Amino acid sequence: MKTLNKIHLLIIIVFTITSTIACGKKKGCMDKNALNYNADAKEDDGSCKYERDDFLGSWNAVDSVQTPVGTWQVSSRVVTITKNSSTSDKVIVSQIMETSNLDATITGKAIVLVPNSGSTSGAYPITSGNGTVANNIIKIKYQPQQPYNECNITLSK
Repeated sequence: MKTLNKIHLLIIIVFTITSTIACGKKKGCMDKNALNYNADAKEDDGSCKYERDDFLGSWNAVDSVQTPVGTWQVSSRVVTITKNSSTSDKVIVSQIMETSNLDATITGKAIVLVPNSGSTSGAYPITSGNGTVANNIIKIKYQPQQPYNECNITLSK
């Protein structure tokens, strides 16, 4: 009988150790700012998704610029939006008008351009701008320094 008890005890110990090793640490997204945050995760697996992810990538651009003498459109160029490594809600926009590497903030499906950020190759830095993303289209209304009255850019994949 003692031998049988020892065998049962040994089986329970082996099962417990095997179960603990097999289960290991629960993996998942550990960033509280991520859309898929997993409070039960004990090990970050790199799967975090952020609101800004819908904005990232290369976009075909069409600008509509209204000036005191009329409206003109510019197309056939590509705007690239990349992650800004500082925080999960920041991006860098490659080129809007004459401004490159423009900083922007993402909140939900909205994008807000950071005034006077980036580097300007021309005389008209962007002083304000905001827009939205829906169905793989980003629409941004922005204001460069004068002489432009209203500027809009539509980005599509």
